[in-house]
Amino acid sequence: MVGVTEEGAITFVSDIWGGAISDRQILEKFGILDLFSEGMFVLADRGFDVSDLLENKGVHLNIPPFKKSAPQLTDEEVAKTRSIANRRIVVEDIIGLVKVNKILVQKMPQHL
Repeated sequence: MVGVTEEGAITFVSDIWGGAISDRQILEKFGILDLFSEGMFVLADRGFDVSDLLENKGVHLNIPPFKKSAPQLTDEEVAKTRSIANRRIVVEDIIGLVKVNKILVQKMPQHL
């Protein structure tokens, strides 16, 4: 799990768990919730529904709309999905750079 600000700064990187732990458990056990403050927005994938944990802190969860029984998303849902997708590209690019350049393989001194 990787936390990234809108400006592209990496704020959190979890240990690698290989499916042995859920995203929800990582949020609950490793203090990530403590990094959020009231009024913040969290962008996540559809399957990452931890809105109950975030609502308790006054944090808003943005996940792409689900396609309901209707054959298509509404215009509003399409616009929201595009907006979220544009921001996700930034996060995915940063994760790719971290992997390719082996950034964060070792602990980074605070002064950096």
